Amino acid sequence: MTTPPLHPLRQILRQPEAHAGWLYLRPGEWTLDTQGFFYDADLDLSPKDEAAVRAAFEAAGWQCTLSREDIEDAIANTEDQPTEAELLQAVCHFFDHDAFMEWPE
Repeated sequence: MTTPPLHPLRQILRQPEAHAGWLYLRPGEWTLDTQGFFYDADLDLSPKDEAAVRAAFEAAGWQCTLSREDIEDAIANTEDQPTEAELLQAVCHFFDHDAFMEWPE
């Protein structure tokens, strides 16, 4: 099993539309420099083989976190001109609480 190319969260948060599938990150506290990758189900594989690929990622210490669409939605829920730190905060909040962050008025 080969891990797909890694990208820092900073880059992912700037251009989530450049990716497809689900974001895999290492468990723990994430920063803008945290490296992760996207995995989109390989429809050419049998369901059993595709599940084995995902299991191998998890066995290697990767955690399936959010879909690209979830990331885009969390970002869309931020301020008009969010900082990178606010983008990260919004995405982490969505992952931790399965809800959008409530921003002060």
